[in-house]
Amino acid sequence: KNKVLNLTPDLGSGGGDLSSDLVHVAALKAFLEDSKQTPRDEDGFRRLLATGLPGFVPAGTALADLVAAILQHWRKARLRIDELPDTAATAYAAEDLRYQLGGLVYPGFLLDTPTEWLGQCPRFLQAVHLRLDKLAAGDARDVALTNSLAPFQARLRERLQQTNSIRQLPSLTLYRWMVEECRVSLFAQTLG
Repeated sequence: KNKVLNLTPDLGSGGGDLSSDLVHVAALKAFLEDSKQTPRDEDGFRRLLATGLPGFVPAGTALADLVAAILQHWRKARLRIDELPDTAATAYAAEDLRYQLGGLVYPGFLLDTPTEWLGQCPRFLQAVHLRLDKLAAGDARDVALTNSLAPFQARLRERLQQTNSIRQLPSLTLYRWMVEECRVSLFAQTLG
């Protein structure tokens, strides 16, 4: 039981909690996603409030369901990595998988992840599970596939270390998520 509790760190941004981030993102989605611009006066604010308020609870509910699915897949994957057989190949894969999981779910991930990519996170995590299934079955191709991804990962790590916020660089954001798509194509082609 303690092992499970240790796998659910504070995932909110900047020391906050995940529920605050969830409310923040739901509010952005409900009130600002379809808005052409932020209001500049009281009347504009009232119009924005009136048009966005009916969608706030549904946006929050849908987001909460998505986050619950993400966290469930993520937690299960973290536990499964620890259950891999102790070989050099699985140790190499486990290190890569831990890095991948740390890039998908971390404190502030909900605010950092663009909406269109947040919706893809369950698929990315399903790909992790398919990879874990193959590793448990003794798939010998994992090391070669991981090595083929290594240059892209290294480039991404280097660029991430050079910037304060990935959100400020749309091309880097796209590259980051293309690396995840590459992982799916390498390790879980059936997911598309």
